[in-house]
This record gives sequence, C-alpha cells and structure tokens, in this order.
Amino acid sequence: MRLVHLPLLACLLGLMPVADVAAQAESPVGNGAAVFPVDNGHVLTGVDAVDAQVLLLNWLDMDGDARAFRAAANAEFRSAIRQLGVSVQGQVSHFLFCELKVAGVGAGGVVYSWAVGYYEFVVGGAHRLEWTTGGIVKVGRRNFSASAAIDECVEGFGREWTRWNSPGF
Repeated sequence: MRLVHLPLLACLLGLMPVADVAAQAESPVGNGAAVFPVDNGHVLTGVDAVDAQVLLLNWLDMDGDARAFRAAANAEFRSAIRQLGVSVQGQVSHFLFCELKVAGVGAGGVVYSWAVGYYEFVVGGAHRLEWTTGGIVKVGRRNFSASAAIDECVEGFGREWTRWNSPGF
C-alpha cells in the first residue's frame, strides 16, 4: 500500500472521504514517474544495522496509556526488525522510524495510519528521508494492539529490504 500524504491527512480530519483517498492511492502521481522517496528502495541495499524506533504521533479517543502503548510497540518493532536479519542498535547512521497515528472511532473501532521511513543521519542538519511506505487501517478495538500496529511497519520494511538484500528474490 502506498503512503498517501495530504489526502490521508484530509481523510483523518474528516475533510475527504476514504473512497477518494483510496482512488488517489491507486493512481500514479503526475506523469507516472517514480515518487521519491517511496520508490527509492534501492537505498536499502546492504543495510545491515539501523536504530529502530516507534513514534506515536497521535493517540485520539483511545483507552489506555499512550506511553505504555508506545513502549510496547517500540520493543516489538525492534525485535521484529532483528528477526528480519537487521541489527538494531544505537550509534548507527541509519534510522528506521515506524510512525503511528491512532484514533478511536465510536465505541468499537480504531483507525490508524502507519508509515515506516528509512532516514540517513546528517551531521548538523535534518536527517534525510531516503525511503518510505505506509497506509491506513481500520479495525475493531478488540483487534487493535501494539503488535498489530507495528506489524504493518515491519511488513512494509521487510518486503522492500528483502527485495534489495536477498539474492534471487
């Protein structure tokens, strides 16, 4: 699933119907050329270590403690990235962020957007976003957990990382 930037935000704010966001996600941007950094997966070639973190950017109308959710999600994200074969450690120049925006919908639903991004460390400046992917998910509250939310980020990263780091894939 491709990350839908402004339309996704408009949908989350109730300014755009979900059907319109989905339609825009299916069509290429502009003239169909690659959209940087979404189609820039080759930068993951040879990446064997990252500093992986979960960022919980929104926690709206949700039960439970946002800090506890983020801590659980962060631990699971780091573990899942290690299981892919990528070392997770500090003091490296590659960052992998799983960004989550979570909102409760009525008594029984949760909508969350996820984006996983690979950043290169820049001394004395902003880190450079080199690659990203993401999407939006709607689930019942009983099916929502830290593990379920980070699975989207792990699968998105894992699919692209494997593409560029597994011979014959």
